[in-house]
Amino acid sequence: MTITDVIFSDELKKAIEEGKAPKEDGCDFSQVFEKLNEIKGKAMPISFSLSPSGETGGSMMFSSGGKDQKSLPFTYMNGVIQANMSESGATGVISMIILQDATGYSADGSMNISYKNDMIKIKASITASKGKSK
Repeated sequence: MTITDVIFSDELKKAIEEGKAPKEDGCDFSQVFEKLNEIKGKAMPISFSLSPSGETGGSMMFSSGGKDQKSLPFTYMNGVIQANMSESGATGVISMIILQDATGYSADGSMNISYKNDMIKIKASITASKGKSK
């Protein structure tokens, strides 16, 4: 996964510039701004596995940055897997196209996250592959 864009609302940017960045749940948003911009454009490891429960969906186990795996329900339609998530004021959508060829499987897609009604938006690309077992 690679974060491709980090968008802070104008109000949040102004508060950070004025030294009045909000601090919620022990989080200093001026530090979040710096950290997100440090990792922007750098590939980060993620892992996910899919457990279909039928032709149109199932459960996705997803983790990033070594954090605990989250179970997310997914839907499958027209070759696209989509999973929605919600946690601590953030909502997100993972959308991927899964392809299979003679060597294995690959996934190409995106993840879009909105925190506190677009106070912060994060956009990321996802690329993954897995070879077939012998």
